[in-house]
Amino acid sequence: MKKTCSVRTLWASVFVVLTFCSACQKAVDGRKVFLQSEVAVHQVKSFRAHIKTEGLGSTVTDAEYDCGQFLAHYVELHEQQNATIERIDTAGLRYVHNPDGSWTSVRDLVPESVCGRIRDGGQWIGQERYFSADQGRIIPPFFFYANEQEAVITKTGSETLDGVECEVWNVKDRQWSRSLHTVWIGAADRLPRKYVEYGQDSLLGTVTYSDYGQHMEIEVPTKP
Repeated sequence: MKKTCSVRTLWASVFVVLTFCSACQKAVDGRKVFLQSEVAVHQVKSFRAHIKTEGLGSTVTDAEYDCGQFLAHYVELHEQQNATIERIDTAGLRYVHNPDGSWTSVRDLVPESVCGRIRDGGQWIGQERYFSADQGRIIPPFFFYANEQEAVITKTGSETLDGVECEVWNVKDRQWSRSLHTVWIGAADRLPRKYVEYGQDSLLGTVTYSDYGQHMEIEVPTKP
């Protein structure tokens, strides 16, 4: 019940800030856009993502999410090991596809899944710097940065991605010289279409999004 109330409080505060921002000057339009994007993301039930993460070795992941049923399907290519891993996540279990064709289930310990982040508005993400395909960080933390005093949100241009006209927004911290995020946001629907996040010294990951609202054929393995 406490978490439900906090989520309701979050969306109530989004509405209040959006109402306030309707009278804001042009200098804070970026915050208004980010709040609009947070509201748009909250309505998403399904989508696909192509995710490239950097680190000890780059990983390329094709993922599909059915957040109406709290399901996610991942196919990961670990380039350094030349290995492919397929898995399916539910609300509480993770199924890993074995080389012999069978599936192994383990308890899912992801602190904030992608579908959980969409449901909760990213309010639990804060300053965590995790960036992997199964974690909510792959969705830009719009609400967090719209309310972060040190964030500088600037529109840097426009670009068409896969036929969708997008605005390109850059996020910086006043104390950093480099960009923290670059987000391509659909001009019409305010949904993110591409997202690049940087760490202090390097690129953390790049995500491209597609097929919002499309049916996802994710079949949960049956237990033996």
